[in-house]
Amino acid sequence: MKLFKKKKKADNKLDNKFEIWSISEERWICIKKGQDSFYVPDDFVVLVKEYVLGLSSKVKEYSKATQYFVENDPLNLIFQWDDLFGITAIVPDEIDIKIAEKTIQGLCDKLNAKKF
Repeated sequence: MKLFKKKKKADNKLDNKFEIWSISEERWICIKKGQDSFYVPDDFVVLVKEYVLGLSSKVKEYSKATQYFVENDPLNLIFQWDDLFGITAIVPDEIDIKIAEKTIQGLCDKLNAKKF
């Protein structure tokens, strides 16, 4: 996967915050929370559950490769976690990538405002 857009490096105060760190040419929005997001899926679960709550919907398995989708999601995002890219939201071709990015950024901001 070729990454084409990297976000600014977070300062130490933000190291444990959810943030978009890259968007690939393949339309993968890569999200992290500190460095641990690449090694344990806990933050992935938190992010997907919050997204599901925002849509008042249910999460469904998309594939056996730790990929999930949310029923009735207007963006039809596929959420994935692996130990190479961490948390990713795969954006379908028919969806405006800027709208998906804004939605994911809003989700990150909402999670960052919560106390865990």
